[in-house]
Amino acid sequence: MPAFKHFLKRPLLLFMAVALLVLGGISLNRILTYRTDMQTHVLEDLEAQIGDRVSVWESRVTDQLEQWLDTAAVDPTATIRVQSTLRKRQPWFDSLYLFIPQRMVQLQQQQIQVPGTFLFPQVAPKEDTESLQNNPCIMAARVIWLLPDADPVLVASAFMNGCTEQPVAVRLVAATEAATLLARARRFDQAIKALDTSGLSADLPVRRGIEQGIAPFRVVVNRTQRGQLLMELGRKDEALDLYEQTGLEITALDAPSAEGVLTYVRWPVIAELRNHGRIKDAQRMEILLSRAERRVRAWREIQDRILPRSSADAGSARFIYDQYERQTPFLLYYGAVREGEMGAAIALDQPSMVADFLSSMRRYHRYITIMDSDDNYVAGVRGGGEIVAKVPFSRTLSHLSVGMRQSALDSELARLPNQWVIPIIVVVFVMILGTLAIYGQTKASANSEALLLRQRAFTTRVTHELKTPLAGIRVMAENLEDGIWRDEAHRAEMAGRIVEEADRLTRRIDEVLNVARERTVPNPEPFDPEEIAFMLIEDWGPRMEQAGIVLHAEPDLTDEIKGDPNAVRDAVACLLDNAIKYANESRADRQVWFTVTQEGKEVLFRVSDNGLGVPNDMRKSIFQQFVRVEGSNRGKSGGHGLGLSQVAQIAKAHQGRVDCTDGVDGGACFTLRIPALG
Repeated sequence: MPAFKHFLKRPLLLFMAVALLVLGGISLNRILTYRTDMQTHVLEDLEAQIGDRVSVWESRVTDQLEQWLDTAAVDPTATIRVQSTLRKRQPWFDSLYLFIPQRMVQLQQQQIQVPGTFLFPQVAPKEDTESLQNNPCIMAARVIWLLPDADPVLVASAFMNGCTEQPVAVRLVAATEAATLLARARRFDQAIKALDTSGLSADLPVRRGIEQGIAPFRVVVNRTQRGQLLMELGRKDEALDLYEQTGLEITALDAPSAEGVLTYVRWPVIAELRNHGRIKDAQRMEILLSRAERRVRAWREIQDRILPRSSADAGSARFIYDQYERQTPFLLYYGAVREGEMGAAIALDQPSMVADFLSSMRRYHRYITIMDSDDNYVAGVRGGGEIVAKVPFSRTLSHLSVGMRQSALDSELARLPNQWVIPIIVVVFVMILGTLAIYGQTKASANSEALLLRQRAFTTRVTHELKTPLAGIRVMAENLEDGIWRDEAHRAEMAGRIVEEADRLTRRIDEVLNVARERTVPNPEPFDPEEIAFMLIEDWGPRMEQAGIVLHAEPDLTDEIKGDPNAVRDAVACLLDNAIKYANESRADRQVWFTVTQEGKEVLFRVSDNGLGVPNDMRKSIFQQFVRVEGSNRGKSGGHGLGLSQVAQIAKAHQGRVDCTDGVDGGACFTLRIPALG
């Protein structure tokens, strides 16, 4: 703060500082403007590159889809084979749909509207529930069950034996009823055998059952019921394998066949897999189930919205997506084939398409995030800074966009030569140097002025103290010269007082000379710190006692130190003298603690007291020349601010240091640290 005030008093320095700030600000602004322009150019170029890559990928995808549509239109009877092949080769292909759109036909001079129909996939066989329930063998067994005290085992036997000659659908119902009754009776082995009486193999695939005219619902019920019975029998692994296989077959079905049985995948398949620790299998089944559900929603979209359109309205091929499902929407590509006579659609797996796009981005995939229309995360990276640009998909995933992270821009900028860095470093370096120079000049000027003030104050005090003994000597000498004291005793007393005043004057002159010379150790020699301690205790113990202060001395054995023993003794003596000078006269228990210890490779001379203490903000400056703590009630003698500076010089001459910390009850603690020998 004093340096700052001094700075404000120097107009030239103030002008130089303002000029430096203005020039530095202008230079930095020009450099940063250049960098901003360069960033804008790089960002535009990067956005164009990403846009080109998106366009290339979309062209490749649409060309591939057009080829698939044409392939399916060549031979509709081979659609299932084409679909199976595409599912194996392309992860983002899901399902193929062929249909005849709604059309107008001429019949007996009348235009008749023919509704659209599916060619592929075909609707799975439906179960005639009413006919099955009214079958005579089923009815007969249920009549027995209604009799009082009917035995569940006998009723189950009636279901199995009475329907052996019936069609497979009837046998399946009878087997299910029989197995349910036996399971209630806790006869699980017999219940499994009852399921076998249906004639339906336990490992018959669901799709094969559909081909045989069996409703997928009935096949799935038979297999899940068998799994529950295996669980009851403790054949857990066998049951879980059956559940998993059933789930895989259901999720692989075409949409019309899967529509009524997808609920069995959620329970019991996924539920049982999770409950028995097969977490990875359950997670894989969740993904397959989500894909199958999208497949069903896409099929319904075609059935409800595309089939009712006429072939003339089909137009060119286009994409549509599920606007009501944000997480995993279905995605359809459809159009007319065979010159509008037939329609074709392909259901696509969006996550796989997005993954395919990201893999095509090569080095950019580390900086790209795919987002939906609400800027929600869909795929790609989650970190890398904020989104700095967005590039939409124009022809395929039109509800998504490619977001570029800040890290992409940083990566591109890192490839360019940092032409703006060198000027900014130079400007900053010059500003720092200028600031340091101005600060150093200001501080040096302030320190010089403060030192000059302290020197003047010291000169004033010393001059006053030198004049006092000189005046006394002059008066007493004139009295002796004039013969005022004729008595020999008086003349001897006056001569003694002249000697005392001369000694006092000599001491003041020595203090002034000590200020002018630096304390050094011209001939260092090893000495024992304990001997110095005992000499100090012998000298200062009586003085402390005379001053009413209790001295506690505890010198320990330490290693020797090398230097000037007299200088070290003078330094510690100064600290002990200050302890007397700045004792708190208001205390009855005035005490001083003097210790000599060793800490590591240092010998510590510590003088601590419970006196007036030293303010925190002056505990470093008091070791400078002419600095002393001013104020009232500062002890017996304020001093000239020279003693502690001499202590600091002696410590420095011995490669040591001295510091001031808190003493006891507000007092001060001075520690002289000198390196130990060896």
